[in-house]
Amino acid sequence: PLSLIRRCGTLMSTEGPLSAGRGLAVIRDLAVAIAAAHSAGVAHRGLSPSVVHVDLGVEDLRGVVARVGGWDRAGPVDRRTGRTRLTTTGDGTGFVSPELLGGEEVNWQLVDLWCLGRLAGWIWERLVDDDAGTMPDRLAGLVDVLGSPDPDDRENASALELSEVASSSL
Repeated sequence: PLSLIRRCGTLMSTEGPLSAGRGLAVIRDLAVAIAAAHSAGVAHRGLSPSVVHVDLGVEDLRGVVARVGGWDRAGPVDRRTGRTRLTTTGDGTGFVSPELLGGEEVNWQLVDLWCLGRLAGWIWERLVDDDAGTMPDRLAGLVDVLGSPDPDDRENASALELSEVASSSL
């Protein structure tokens, strides 16, 4: 059978825009994957459109619509410091957090949250049909917090919260 799985980075050129519901489901699924990794003490460290795969064959948006790849970059997180022992930065242009660009020592889970917020905004702006309008207010507010250039602003946010907000907006 013909595969209906597409990389997020090429989706618009191959399939056209997503419905608002499918866009929210993709954001929800990305956040669920990152929340699961963080709860297991792992940071992804390379979240970008090139590692997100969307299954266009899923009709019921309550099911899994998107999966996150690129886990070969992931690393275990020291629970006391939030640091990993590995130091690669991923390959997604525009998806490298400000603290990484500044050469600072980083908390990789906070870097993941920045990338997740940036990716959620990117999905809504670039992949969701223009007729859907603006991102729901509560989701937009959380995406703004996650996308803050100051890692301290992200301290009280979580991928789990993003998944819940995206899910409740479906």
